[in-house]
Amino acid sequence: MDRTTHHTRNVAGLVAQRQALLAFLADLSPEAWDREVPGAGGATVKDVVAHLAERYAEALSGTLPPGDQGASDADVPSPAGRGAGDDPAGLLVELDQYATELESHFAERAGERWSLPAVAFGKLGGTSGMGVAGLLLDLHRHIHQISQAVGARVPVPEESRDATAAALAWLVGDKVEAPVQVVLEDGADYVIGSGPSVGVLRTDHDALVAVATGMARPEDMAAEGRWSFTGPRDGREAFEHALATTFGDPEL
Repeated sequence: MDRTTHHTRNVAGLVAQRQALLAFLADLSPEAWDREVPGAGGATVKDVVAHLAERYAEALSGTLPPGDQGASDADVPSPAGRGAGDDPAGLLVELDQYATELESHFAERAGERWSLPAVAFGKLGGTSGMGVAGLLLDLHRHIHQISQAVGARVPVPEESRDATAAALAWLVGDKVEAPVQVVLEDGADYVIGSGPSVGVLRTDHDALVAVATGMARPEDMAAEGRWSFTGPRDGREAFEHALATTFGDPEL
């Protein structure tokens, strides 16, 4: 898959998931906004949405070139500079604003870089620092938390699912010492890591992302028939460890 395809898929995934998440949040009751998220130290749905808005703001700042007028303090807020307070309606406006700006800036800036020759693209660091791959995974982790808290699943569009799985492969690839071929439920397959694969993992998009974001353990997915590894035990353990530590120790 070429670089332009990666870029187009990531933007499409972000747009589709933003629209689905905002529509879901807009229908939440005031009581649902104040529900605690399991395993998040007392954080509420409102806190998770606020944190997600901050993540978008941080990623947005990474898409702006040095000297860009849009990079002023007034346009790119810091995590401490939120203005929405505890008002859910204000949070939705803020999240929508930052997400829309990020999608636009990333599409423009990444498009400029992807049009460069491969060597020049590499010297600039590709699109590293723009934070889109990590944001896609963080977004899905927060979606899972919100779904658990309110007892209803936030919709995950196919474009978002596919982009997130690809972003995961990109992020984990540098950490994996023993490459593994991953075969997904729709027949798609790819190798995570560099070099010949030491084993084959058969799973589905949601299970793969759930393990990477710390929302599930491989053994739990295996018990549900959604995680089957063929290959040496040490290869499986090394791969699963790299996958499960993608985020390190997330704040929420």
